[in-house]
Amino acid sequence: MNDTDDNGRDAHGRWKKGHCPNLNGRPRKKTPISEADVYHFKQTLVDAMIGGKPTQTTRHALLLQKMFEQALKGSVLIQRKLFERFEKSDDTIVEAELELRQLGRQILAHHDKTGAIDEKLYDEYSQLYALLHGRPHYEAVNEPERRPRDRRKPTPIRPTWRKGPKPQAVLDLEAEWAAAEAAEKAAKAKKKKEGSDER
Repeated sequence: MNDTDDNGRDAHGRWKKGHCPNLNGRPRKKTPISEADVYHFKQTLVDAMIGGKPTQTTRHALLLQKMFEQALKGSVLIQRKLFERFEKSDDTIVEAELELRQLGRQILAHHDKTGAIDEKLYDEYSQLYALLHGRPHYEAVNEPERRPRDRRKPTPIRPTWRKGPKPQAVLDLEAEWAAAEAAEKAAKAKKKKEGSDER
């Protein structure tokens, strides 16, 4: 080997001074994740049959599904456990909503003082909003405003002439009907009179 090798090594096979083949350095060892780590264990995906369909779900979700099935079959102990869990979940949501409001107040107070939005606070607000409402905050803000639905019963349309004076066309029609009715009565009376005269 000579000193002009392109691989960055000298004649003895050592790296030349100033040459660094790995600029990022030796990669750090990742700490192995133990199965005893509860968070890792419950978030691991497993294959399962739910409702007769093969699905992939977390161990945590699968356990809740099995508890739900046992509760429906009548297990009082599991029903009680699920009920306690639902109550805790409701309490957590209420606390999260209160925290969301508090963060919103802090963001507004900071904006009133400085005229700018605190990005760190807004990121925290956005993450909490997405967890609670299932969609990003910017989507809810930029959504077109919907008009509230009118739930009143529609008023039936009534002719205006029933309340006030009748229009001339209606008066003429009524007069025509009255004249026709009078003529019909007169014809019946005449017929009746002729029949009685013949006897």
